[in-house]
Amino acid sequence: MSKLGHMARIYGRLFKYVKPYVGQLLLSALAMIGVAGTTAAIALLMKNVLDDVFITQDKRMLILVPVAILVIYLIKGVCRFIRTYVMNAAGIRIIRDIR
Repeated sequence: MSKLGHMARIYGRLFKYVKPYVGQLLLSALAMIGVAGTTAAIALLMKNVLDDVFITQDKRMLILVPVAILVIYLIKGVCRFIRTYVMNAAGIRIIRDIR
């Protein structure tokens, strides 16, 4: 038996333990995408701060930017919590099922 076939058989056996938790793992993956998206949003926001606040001296942006930063970091924190909690819970349950 080839090494690839052997690995496929092992992963197939492990997948039956993971299968009941696919929904939780997908939720965790969506939360990971949320964390990545908010990280990119902060970078984009900093670009807008440099352009609008410092270069064009837009006073309205001085009010909007701090609010936007708070909202983005709130969303990022919630996504991180969901990712960590759901991934850990699924991992613990998978290990329990294997035992």
